[in-house]
Amino acid sequence: MFVKKHHIWFFDNLYIVLFLFRIILNSDMKKIRVLIADGSYIFSEGLKNILNVEKNIEVLACISEFNNLENLLSETEAELLMIDYSSRFFDEHKLSEVCLKFPNIKVIAITSELPRIRIATAIRSGINGYLLKDCCKEEIIEAVNETINGKQFFCGNVFGILQETEEEKTDKCEGVSLSKREIEIIQLIAEGLTNKEIADKLFLSSHTVNTHRKNIMHKLRLKNTAGIVIYALKENLIHAD
Repeated sequence: MFVKKHHIWFFDNLYIVLFLFRIILNSDMKKIRVLIADGSYIFSEGLKNILNVEKNIEVLACISEFNNLENLLSETEAELLMIDYSSRFFDEHKLSEVCLKFPNIKVIAITSELPRIRIATAIRSGINGYLLKDCCKEEIIEAVNETINGKQFFCGNVFGILQETEEEKTDKCEGVSLSKREIEIIQLIAEGLTNKEIADKLFLSSHTVNTHRKNIMHKLRLKNTAGIVIYALKENLIHAD
């Protein structure tokens, strides 16, 4: 009887200890501090609710006027700015100034528009990521985590536009045009690197590398990684040892 009671006491107290440890662990977890700048109250609140569900993300404030941006960045010590790139209050020249004044701030542009010149301008302004407003929750969360880790993140549709706007393209086989980035990824795939290893090496998100891989296989009409390796050897992108 004593042994049975002892076991019950032990497991009851073990549960309490684990519960307290979990509370302490969660309270000490460093959260990504986010500031949302968007002219739409409904969208801002929706995005805020999506992000605040995550244990490692905290939305510090939502603003609807660009004039308050610098003050809030100073006061809140935000790490990530998620800004509506298509709203009327937005000023790309001011954003460039903000990026210069707060070089440690990561910026993700969120928009419902896809004009090529606007995407290119956003990147030149110092933006680290670009999302469409109809992106799914998982893509938004991935964008936040990848961007805060120093990687660029572009959702699928935006990525497709970027591929079309790259200025320098290199033809490596008749009828197929590959960008320098695609050739670089082909070489790394042929060397045996995984998507994650390529992402870490090129400071890209795994999502972006995976999209590159799909585009490469589609352009070259390949079905698997072996086909990419064979292509790399045939086109002298790597040397057979």
